[in-house]
Amino acid sequence: VLGNGDEVNAYADGNQVVVQRGMMRFATTDTELGLVISHEIAHNSMGHMRAKMTNYTLGSILDIAAQVLLKVPTQGLFGNLGGNAFSQGFEAEADYVGLYIMAQSGGDIDNAPQFWRRMATLSPGSIQSSHMATHPATPERFVALEETVKEIKAKKASGKPSITYAEGVEVALCWGWIDGQRRSLDEESFLQLYTPRRKRSLWSKINKEHVARLTGA
Repeated sequence: VLGNGDEVNAYADGNQVVVQRGMMRFATTDTELGLVISHEIAHNSMGHMRAKMTNYTLGSILDIAAQVLLKVPTQGLFGNLGGNAFSQGFEAEADYVGLYIMAQSGGDIDNAPQFWRRMATLSPGSIQSSHMATHPATPERFVALEETVKEIKAKKASGKPSITYAEGVEVALCWGWIDGQRRSLDEESFLQLYTPRRKRSLWSKINKEHVARLTGA
């Protein structure tokens, strides 16, 4: 979805991806725009937004309790802390999965680290309203991006057969399991976490769609 904002920003809301006009101007090629969209799709597919909302709600309950029981105005402190919990981990996971989504769609990922570095050079005055305000520009992030690009290219070059991420998720869902974090093991392999789905397990919209399609087949 195209947003009307002039800020260099894009975000996922759990159901769709919104790209602001400022980001459309900043991303000079379809490949750069694809990198941004793939990153946000990864957030949606991994259920990050729903997890953040759950954390925010739990924190807000503490805010209300502190106000009512202790007469202490927290001004939403616990809600904000809850909403930002695990943000660094969510971003790292979206970087990793987003590059795989981009590569599987046939996109060029070679310059992904350089694009995110360019994002980090936005002027300090605009950074709080930019994509980088919620996507930290740390050296560790850029190193991880470079390593992921190397990993994907090495796997493609190895020629070894493997199932795709989407195929693995479908099999897991058929057995009542859901996908979790994905981490590199070596240049040719990665580790994908699958866990049994419980009553309170977070289910992403895309996984719900997969289950509806699979049960209707």
